[in-house]
Amino acid sequence: MDTRLIGKTIYIGREAATSLLRLMMNVDGSMKDTSVDAAGKVPDTVSRCLGESKAHCSVEFCTGNKVKIKNMNDHNVTLINDHAIDVKMVDVNPQLSIKLGPDGYKIGLDALISAASALLPQLYDIRPLEKVWNDYENQLRDLRLKRERFVAVSSITGILSTCGMVCMFIEPLKDLRILFLVITLVLSIYFIKARLSAPKKNMEEEQKIKDQFMDNYVCPNPNCNHFLGMSPYRVLRQNKNCPYCKAKLEETSAE
Repeated sequence: MDTRLIGKTIYIGREAATSLLRLMMNVDGSMKDTSVDAAGKVPDTVSRCLGESKAHCSVEFCTGNKVKIKNMNDHNVTLINDHAIDVKMVDVNPQLSIKLGPDGYKIGLDALISAASALLPQLYDIRPLEKVWNDYENQLRDLRLKRERFVAVSSITGILSTCGMVCMFIEPLKDLRILFLVITLVLSIYFIKARLSAPKKNMEEEQKIKDQFMDNYVCPNPNCNHFLGMSPYRVLRQNKNCPYCKAKLEETSAE
């Protein structure tokens, strides 16, 4: 049994317009419904299903792989293994026989479980997105460190220039003054050129990182794939829903 159904109740009965077996369930505060079986098969002796207020019977999914089946009206007939019931707790098993009405319209519990599961929002695993977010943060951090290292290394020109000035006042080192000045000049030209090109290069690198992140930090629902925004992974984990397709997002394998 789908564990997401535990604690939920489905209401079962006939849909008057189509004579389909109708199933209704409260999902996140609103009633969802679906149909089971082929048109024309449900007899009029099965009560209509309008939700919690009116249905032939209800099935509540409980822990321990059990369901509680309840006859919703004294005028209805609900049979479990050919015995009329008002309320009965039973184990989920393929051999369980559920019949509705005096005509004994038979329904399968497995079909009800499958139909109820289909009413729930799709559940998708978001664990791979944690790596996407961490990689994005690490790449931005490395880019910032790269910029800081460049600034730190470029300061060497000031140190060399100072050394050249010191050499002027120390007689044995006067010959090194020209060497320091030449090295300082060459490095200054290099760093000036690098500084002029750095903003554009940094912007391109940062944009590349961002584009890659936006391509990968997306809703795992293949029918959605919307970018999930700049919210950190921990916030995404707390929200538990895609803001676009409303799919359930959890740290678990998709069922």
